[in-house]
Amino acid sequence: MKNKRKCQFILDDGCRCARDCEAGYDYCWQHKDEQEYDHNAFKDLTDKQQLFVDYYLKLFNATKAAKKSGYSKKSAHTIGSENLTNPKIKAAITHRLNKIKDELIADRDEIMRLYTAQLRDSDLSETDRKRAADSLAKVYGMFIDKAQVQIEEKKLEDFMGE
Repeated sequence: MKNKRKCQFILDDGCRCARDCEAGYDYCWQHKDEQEYDHNAFKDLTDKQQLFVDYYLKLFNATKAAKKSGYSKKSAHTIGSENLTNPKIKAAITHRLNKIKDELIADRDEIMRLYTAQLRDSDLSETDRKRAADSLAKVYGMFIDKAQVQIEEKKLEDFMGE
């Protein structure tokens, strides 16, 4: 029987997932979404470089990431520093960080959808629905803050030369 490939996902403790992968995948059933995401970011990297990216995103220490990736202890500091300046590795790290950010931080559209859903939710109190409407109105610029009016008056005075 042919040995199955082990999952390539790096856990929070820095260890690799111990599950077997399905044929053609680098990740187990639990981490298979990482396969689709990482494919483009990692396509030009060597196995060690891929490991470096994974460990760097867990440890945020280039020397430790290089050691854990299989580079020699003597050259880990130099290799770690070089890897962080390698454009392909930098792109893979940036790509992965952006994915993490997108999962953790709500964007403008998500916030707008939330306010709209609250505004239209008849089960919420009238006060909560009004707050959602006020928030949406502010986003759309329907209200002008006092500070904004003062700034516009100051710009007008500067323009007029007074």
